[in-house]
Formats: sequence, C-alpha cells, structure tokens
Amino acid sequence: MTSFFKRRFLLGLLLSLLVIAGTQAQSDLEDAPYKDPSLPIDERVDDLLGRMTLEEKIGQMTLVEVNSLQPEIVRDHFIGAILSGGGGYPTPNTVENWALRTDTLQQAAMETRLQIPMMYGVDAIHGHNNVRGAVIYPHNIGLGATGDAELVRLIGQATACDMLATGIQWDYAPVLAVPQDIRWGRTYEAFGQDTELVTELGVAYIEGLQGDDLASPTTVAATPKHFVADGATMIGTSRTNGYLLDQGNASLTEEVLREVHLAPYEAAIAQGAQIIMASYSSWNNKKLHGQAYLLTDVLKGEMGFEGFIVSDWAGVDQVSSDYYDAVVTSINAGIDMNMVPSNFGRFITVMEQAVEDDDIIIERIDDAVRRILRVKFMLGLFENPYTNPDLAASFGSDAARELAREAVARSAVLLKNDADVLPLSTDLDRVFIAGDQANSVGIQSGGWTLEWQGTSADLPGTTIAEGIQAALGDRTQVFVDRDGVFEDATDEAGHPLRANVGVVVIGERPYAEGVGDVLDLALSEDDMQLIADVRERSDKLIIVLVSGRPLLINQALDYADAFIAAWLPGSEGAGIADVIFGERPFSGVLPMAWPRDMAQVPLSALESSEEPPLFPYGYGLTTAGEPAALPQITCGSASSQIQTESTEVESTDVENSETERTETPSEEVAMETEVPATETPGPDLSGLAVSVNQIGYYPDAPKFGMVANSGLETATWALLDVESGAVVSEGVAGPATHDAASGDELLVVDFSPFSTPGTYQLNVQGAVSAPFRIGEDVYRDLSVDALRYFYLSRSGIELDPTYAGDYARQAGHMTDDDVICYQGTDAAGASWPGCDYVLNARGGWYDAGDYGKYVVNGGISAWTLLNLYERVPSAYPDGSLNIPESGNGVSDLLDEARWEVDFLLSMQVPEGQPQAGMVHHKLHDLRWGDIPEKPPTEYNNDNDHQSSYSGRYVYPPSTTATYNMAAVAAQCARIWQGIDDDYAERCLNAAVRAFDAADENPIALAGNTPGEGGGNYDDVRPQDEKYWAAAELFVTTGDTHYLEAMQSTPYLAQFGALYNDGAMTWGDTAALGTLSILLHAASLDALDAETLTTMQEQLISVADDYLARIASEGYRLPMRNYVWGSNSVALNNAIILAYAYDQTGDLRYLGGVTETMDYILGRNTFAFSFVTGYGTERAQHPHHRFWANEPGRGFPAPPPGVVVGGPNADPSDPTALESADLEHGPARRYVDLRGSWSTNEVTINWNAPLAWVAGYLNALHTSDA
Repeated sequence: MTSFFKRRFLLGLLLSLLVIAGTQAQSDLEDAPYKDPSLPIDERVDDLLGRMTLEEKIGQMTLVEVNSLQPEIVRDHFIGAILSGGGGYPTPNTVENWALRTDTLQQAAMETRLQIPMMYGVDAIHGHNNVRGAVIYPHNIGLGATGDAELVRLIGQATACDMLATGIQWDYAPVLAVPQDIRWGRTYEAFGQDTELVTELGVAYIEGLQGDDLASPTTVAATPKHFVADGATMIGTSRTNGYLLDQGNASLTEEVLREVHLAPYEAAIAQGAQIIMASYSSWNNKKLHGQAYLLTDVLKGEMGFEGFIVSDWAGVDQVSSDYYDAVVTSINAGIDMNMVPSNFGRFITVMEQAVEDDDIIIERIDDAVRRILRVKFMLGLFENPYTNPDLAASFGSDAARELAREAVARSAVLLKNDADVLPLSTDLDRVFIAGDQANSVGIQSGGWTLEWQGTSADLPGTTIAEGIQAALGDRTQVFVDRDGVFEDATDEAGHPLRANVGVVVIGERPYAEGVGDVLDLALSEDDMQLIADVRERSDKLIIVLVSGRPLLINQALDYADAFIAAWLPGSEGAGIADVIFGERPFSGVLPMAWPRDMAQVPLSALESSEEPPLFPYGYGLTTAGEPAALPQITCGSASSQIQTESTEVESTDVENSETERTETPSEEVAMETEVPATETPGPDLSGLAVSVNQIGYYPDAPKFGMVANSGLETATWALLDVESGAVVSEGVAGPATHDAASGDELLVVDFSPFSTPGTYQLNVQGAVSAPFRIGEDVYRDLSVDALRYFYLSRSGIELDPTYAGDYARQAGHMTDDDVICYQGTDAAGASWPGCDYVLNARGGWYDAGDYGKYVVNGGISAWTLLNLYERVPSAYPDGSLNIPESGNGVSDLLDEARWEVDFLLSMQVPEGQPQAGMVHHKLHDLRWGDIPEKPPTEYNNDNDHQSSYSGRYVYPPSTTATYNMAAVAAQCARIWQGIDDDYAERCLNAAVRAFDAADENPIALAGNTPGEGGGNYDDVRPQDEKYWAAAELFVTTGDTHYLEAMQSTPYLAQFGALYNDGAMTWGDTAALGTLSILLHAASLDALDAETLTTMQEQLISVADDYLARIASEGYRLPMRNYVWGSNSVALNNAIILAYAYDQTGDLRYLGGVTETMDYILGRNTFAFSFVTGYGTERAQHPHHRFWANEPGRGFPAPPPGVVVGGPNADPSDPTALESADLEHGPARRYVDLRGSWSTNEVTINWNAPLAWVAGYLNALHTSDA
C-alpha cells in the first residue's frame, strides 16, 4: 500500500471513530426539551440556546452562498443558512438535482452536535425563477397592474409549492418598495407607486407563501424587503460601480419615511412576516444596515417585530471600509443574520474577536440567535428538515401555468385602441410579428430569470409570438421576423405582401438591480425603425411594449392603432394573445403614472409639472368580457407529508454531492475512504480535452490542469516529457467537483510540486493536453507581443512593413487633424449644440474592433502601460518593441504610451472657449462602418449631419473624461521629468487645467451617442475619476490641495473595487489612484501613516477575496461574474494580486497572478487560449475590422498577443445568440467568430492589463525586475 493510500485509510479510520463518538453524543440529546415538538416554541428555544457554544451561535448568524461551500463546511462551522443567488443552480438544473443538493447540505447540518437544521433561501421573486422549467409569473409591476390580491395570493402559494419541491423553505420576497423614480433598475420588482397598493398586494403575497401556519408542509417563509425606502433613492447617489440610484441615498423626512415607505412593513408584520431584509440603501446618508434607530428602535421595538433581520448580499460590508467596524456596527444596529455571502471565515473570525473585545456583547448574540431559532422552530424544520419527494409531481403544474397565463392577461394595460381595433378577429389573411421581445421567453421574463441579470436563452414556456400563432391557427399566414424584414412574405412575382395586422413587440432586454439604472427612458433607435418599417407594410399596427417600467413612447404611439403595456409577463406569453383576440378582456390599469418626457421624472417632478402625465396612475382602457375563474393550486398529492427521518441521498453528478448518502454516517465515511485499485486504470478518457495553460508554467508556480465531464469521481494522471515520452510525475485526480459558472464536473490535476524545466503534456486516463513548457521565460515573447498590439492599433500613421511586417497598412484617419463637434438633433430627439472650433486629434490608438477613439478607455489603457513602466522601468529598453521611435534613447514602452497621451491632450477644449480646460469625451463616426474594412486615410468628417454617409465628429466634453485626462497627464508629468522636461511641463499644465475645469463642471455627464457609430461610455459617477486624478496630481506635485480633493471622495478610506467583482474598469477608476499612492508611498510625506495603512489593508482585503474566488471557482480564476470583456476583469484583478504580492511578499498572491494567466491561456472550460497566436487551440477570428482573417482580401489574421473579450453571461450580438452555448453556465457563452462583438471583440483597455501582467511576470522571473 502506497503512503498516499495509507494516509487515506488512516484518515477514514479516524473520521469513522469521530462519527461514532458524535453519534453517541447526539443520542444523548434525543430527550432534550428542544427536541420535543409538543413544547411551546419559546421553551424549546431557551433550552437549545442554553446548550450552544459561541461558535455554534455565530454559525447560526452566518448565511453563505451555495457555491462558496461544501457539506463539510456546513457541518464544521455550524452554518445556519445557505442561499442560491441568481444563477446559483445545480447542473443539470432539474428539480431532482435541486432537492438532492438541498438534502445533502441539510444532512451535513443534521450531523452537527446539536442537529440544528439549516435554512435555504432563494430570490423566488416571480416564481421559482432559478429552476429551469419553473413557471415564471409576471414581475410585480405587472401584478400591480392587476390590482388583484387573490391572484397575487395564489401566485405566492404556487411559488411556495415549487420551492418546496426543491427543498427550499425561504423566499427573499416580496419587495415592498414604493418607487419614486422609474429610472431605478428595480422598479419592476415593486407593485407600484402607491403605498396602499404595495401594502395590499405585498400582504397577499406573504399570505400565499406562508399560509396560516408556517409549519405546514406546503408553506415557506417570506422576506419583505428591502427595509426601508429603497424605492426613494435619488439619481447619482449610488456608490456602487456603474449604478445611478440602486443602493443610493434616500433623503426624506421621517414623516414621509413612515407614511409612504414604512406602512407596508407594518402590515407585513401583522400578516405574520418573520424575516425582513435590510436595504443596501441609505436614509439621510447613513446605510440602513447600520441604522440602529430604524432596525432596532423602530422595527424591533416600536413595531414589535419578533423575527430576525437578514442582511442583503454583502450589505454589511458597505457600512464601513473597515470590515471589523462594519460587522460590529451592523450587528449592534440589529442585523441578526449576515449574508456574507462567500468569505464566511472572515465574518466568523471577526465576530469571535468582537465578542472577545466586548465590542459585541453576548446578549446581542443571544438575541439574534434566539430570533433565528424561533423561525426555524416555526417552520417545523426540526421535525421535517428534508425535501418531500412527493411534491415534485406538482412542480410546474398545468394549474400553475394556467394561473400565470391568467395573470399575464389581467396585467396587460391597453393604452391606445383607435377605432376599437382590439380585440382582433382571428379571421385574418396575413399577420406580421417582429421584435426581439416577440419570440424569446427569456427576454419577456426580464431579470431574475435563471440568471441574476436574466437570460435571452430559450426557456420552457410560450412566447408572445407563439401565443399569437396558436390563436390564429393554420388559416392565417403568420410571418415572424425579429428584424421586420419578412423576406418570405412575397407574391409569386416576388413583390412584398402587406399584412392585415402587424404586431411589433419592443422594449427592454433583461436586467436586474442597479445594472438597470438608466438616465434616459427613450425607446431605442432600432425599435423606432422597426415600428416604422412594419407600419409601412401593415394595414393595422399593434405595439406591445415589454418593459420593467414606463418608457417614453410618444412617437411610437403615433404609429400605433393599439398600444399594449405588457410589462414583463414571464413564461406564459400566450396571455397577451388572449387579450389581443378577446379570449380575455383588457382590465389592467397603470400601477404608476406614465411620463410624457424626462422632465416628468422622477415622481416629484411629475407632481410639480404643469402638464399632466401622458397617462395617469390607474389609467387603462377596457374591452368587453369577463376574466376566467382563477385555478386552485395543489402541492403534490393530497397525501403528501414532509418526511421526518433522514432522506436517502443517491450519488449523482450534481453540485455539492460528492459521496453516496447511506443509512449511517459511519458507512458513509467508510465509503469515502475507498480508492480505486492501482492496477485498474479505469475508463479511457481519450477524446476529452485537458485544460492547461498552453504556453506554460513557472517552475515554482501553482500548476493545475482540468478534465471536464468525464463521468468519473477520480482518474489517474501522468505528466509526460514530450521529447522522451517518459512519465515524470503521476497521481490521482479527484474527487470530481462542480463548476457552477460552466456547468462542468471537473477532475482537477495538481502537479504543482513538479518544477523541472522542459516541454510536457498531461495525460489523464487517455485524455491528452496540448503541449506546454515549464521554465522561467514562458512569458518573454508574450510580454512583447501584447505591447506591440498598441503600435499595430495606431491611428494617424502609416504602419510601415519595417515595423509592422504582415500587418502593414495605410495611415488611418489623417483627417482627424481637422474635426468639429457634432451639431444637430438626433433620432432620439436630443439636441447637440456643437462648438465654434476645430481640434487636431490625429493620432492615438483605435479603441477596439472599430475606428473610434475614446478618452475614458484610452486613459485607463495609457495609465496601465505607464504604471507598468513605473513598476519595471528597465523591462522595455529602447529598441525592444521595434517601433518607429526605437533608437531615440527612450524606453519603447514610454514611446508607445506617448502616442496615446498626445491624443488625450489634444481632446482638451482650447483656452478662450466655453468650458475651456474640459476634455471631449470621444471621437468617432456617426455610423458604424462595414466589417471588414480598412481604416481610410482621408475621411469626409462633416456631412451637414444629414447624409446617410457617415460623418466623423468629436462629442461634448464630460467630467469623467476631463478627470481621466488629468490623471494620465499628471502621471506623464512625473515620468517624463528628466527625460523630456518640456513635455513633462506640458502634461502637468494640461492636468492642472483639466482638474480645475472638472471641479467647475461636476455634472457634465456623458450621454447617449447620436446615431450608432460608437459606444456611449456613459458614466454619471465622476467621484472615482476625481479621486484618481487628485491622487496622480498629489503623487506628482505633493500639493495637499489634491490630498484634500481625495478626502472629499469616499475612496481614500475605501478601496475602489471593494464591493465589485472587478478591480477597475474604464467606469471605475478609483483603484488606479490607490495603486499609484501605494507605489510612491515612500515619497508622500503629507500622507499620514494611518491612512496609508488603511489603504494597504483594503488592498490586501480585496486580494484575499480574489484568492478566495480562485479557490472556490472550478477553473480557479479571480472572478465570478462574466460581463462583457470578462477576460479583462480577470486580468485587472491579477494586477491587484500583484500589488498585494509587492506589499507583502506573500507568494499566495503571486500564485493568484499566474493562475489568472493560466485561465486566459487555456485552463478554462473551452481548453482554449483567449490570446491570438499563443496556444494550440487559440482565438483566430476576433471582431476587428482590419484583422479580419481574410488574407485573400487584404485583411490579415490577428497578430499574436491580442486577448479577446471572453465569455459574456448576457451576449447581445446575433452571432453569439445563435452559436454560443446558452444552455449552460455563463462561462460557456463565448464563440470565436468575427461577428460576435459581445464575446470576441478586442480593445485597448483589455490588452493593456494583459501586457501589464505578462510584462510584470516576465520581469519578475528574469533580470529585468
């Protein structure tokens, strides 16, 4: 027996003995009073609480996200509650796998000393919306339009049934917000603008979930949220990255707070609500999670709330930049359970320390735990902790779908019905149906559907188009075309046919929370064009608006014969067809007033407006008929009972279920200690991919490889020397783990101890990886190629073959030396005033796959390159990059960065002009060019703003762009000092002018782009840019004026990325300033030691979180959310890890940097390198106009060293929507196709961190460091 197997055997024996001892201790508790269901709940709570240790109490206060733990963590840390956030589903996403996972985790809780069951919570806010196949009901705004309390009660009841079928007993619903500003991205989660309506329907939903008895086998616990006034936050007050209102500040008198926003909670408590969730938001600039007055004095005291208060997702963290202080403040304020959600160890440690230091007294702990235990006893969890398998029979039942369809019909609001065109007759010859929202259950369901941000993937249910088709039957020709072209609708001669009726379904794509915060509620230009196109070919036009709030529809109304507000109807889109064809009457009314323009937003502006709204609150046209009777909802069969003994859990490929559940714990442990015999190699896995870093690994770095979906729990592996074929290392991979982001079941190979340089392949039972190297110079070539990307992206210069080789091309946009400001009225009706000067903005880097140039994106890109120079100034000497400036005696890295800095300086408004010193936001064409397309040398920049031929313009100055340029120019000033003093002085003067101008124009916010020829890069939160610019100027000048400016923002004491998945982006730049401060801390005498220490601690805290993500993610990368450009998120987070290594010397952080590169270069779900030219399987077809990979037409393949955007949880381009894997997790949503701009584009701000990380690692492992 090998030493490996001996250790496994001895460990199993030890665990068996411990389990036997634990079983004896548990048997001694069988007669404990808290186990007796006949005793009063308070008596049972007192008995149990008196037996608990401090560790067990804190565990009950800890709520952990399911993908951040395993069953043994629940058992070992006494975790009291678990949640699945949006997208937190098992794979396959079935009712059976949900139940299996829930019971597996519950079994772990029941193996603890006191056998306290855990609670499992989900955001089932419109049905059990995390589960594929669940009935998805209209979002609350639609239910508000029904005004039907009995309907809402039944929906709550049906949702509870579906939840219990998966073992979930706790619903984070309903939302009791009373929205005051429809720009808020959570508007659709509320029932409406009226407190009485919100109260009535909120109480009805709670009644449906909870019934008359929480211990009933068919009820779950409700969670009214978010306490309190989350619907009253004001535009521009959110401190969360990219958000405008959500999690912001509500500035209200206490009288208004009580009258408008508190009243629904009083009714909820009277209805029996036992759990209330605190709001992220602030009341009068104090975070609700830290509001002792509202949480304890008012809610628990004055209102008599006896249940427990739960935090929102990491809501406690937002109370203070110091985590210890945040926890102490929140718990003492009245938070009873903390949704950590991932770093539970940190929370438990802080809580133990706070009790030891008397910062949290034990009486507060006992009060919180008493409240939590009381709810668990009320739910009957001690008697019935496991899933009742009989309930699966009613999941997604016909009665529930009938209920949802009726809800859709009753929620539809008829806003216009000229000549009583509705209801339609089914006696029609031809009908056209168009629009993105017409034929997608995912889109029509909105956010919080399968994923947090919703999905555009196909889901079970009926689309609006399918409902219309079914109603018309075969007697009518129905043409469905998303784009409204209807190419097949022609006569025999090929002439276009007209339709009797055109139906255009338009509106919003899915979003959730602050991601849906917007400045403008106008319909898109695409929607307006679609309406006009279908109107032209239809006798009658019906417009159906799918949206989470009122949008500006004045112009669209003029086209329509009938206009329907369908809200977000959910999975049963046939309910819209029911009202269109008169099977059901229109009866819905507006749950909030409908503004006629943005001047009537928010609600306070509407109330003070001299004009009435477009449609008032309560408006809705009706048609004849009676609504159908509401169906009755039954959970399972009549004989269903929640089981009272341990569920037998069978092993399957599902998250968190790694071992077979047997009758006794000792048998289970014995099974875990069994290992395959060494002489039995197991099934041949050849044909499966082995994911490795296809470039290679540093000798002393972590080294992991993965095999996905082998169907095995363990597998043998061997590391092969490519030259000799010899096995140089071997072992056993397993047990298999689940990666939620991809849906893969992974066998992970850890060959970190092997460090001999050479070229190798990893063989896992016949599956063989691409070859890779182990050596100190694995990134030498990439560190150069990733930077040469920028030379090859230059505008305003010919790319000469001497330097560009196969990528030589003509100079692009030489006419950028004479550009004017756009002037005119765009398609959305916005007026653009123009300017009286021209700019010479020739030069700079093309931004991405297009030929636009943007200050905010260019700024962070230039900073990243300059910061690399400051970190490793000798790494790129003169001549190292082979660019035209090589040979001038200056680092090639600086020469390349200067090309962009010059462009940024050129975008500044000249002296003597209005807004002098401000910086124009961007420069690009009015319309998108073709693809592929070479950059034109000469370009007609101005076409009187009328021609269909595109002009090229600069767009108005913005505060964010101005601070952005100020930051980079300040960085430039200190770097070029002593290299080119005149240039350094020019940069500093520009930086000072820009900073002062931005201070004078703090709300010059970037708006939407006229036309469609460029990205908006809109950002309404300039505080992070101000902090960054002030930090760079402080580092460069030492002037305490800039230190004071930094202190006027929250970021001096709060690391910019503290609450975000990504460290820094073009829209969140505060972290850049902190990194510059830390890099130059030794020379900043005016910065006090305490502030510097806080900044260092915040950096380390974020880096620790990234390490935790690497440990918890199957493919070991420092992020969880797959946004547009997700690869750049991972790379920017690697920069944070590198700084943490520089600050501490802790090799774990350096390992995090190299593991990030492992993911980028092939250790991912695709076994695919996202960097062109590197790896056996690699990106080859990026979305780029020149590198289009059509050499025969003069468009070369992409140069080596270009990173593509990567997986996108919500891809938006037709190519990805058609070709990407949308059925599995977000990490699978990528295609290497040129048409996919939302997954396969390239940009300067994505390649910059690739260049930084490759350059940093190469310098660190060579003599350049």
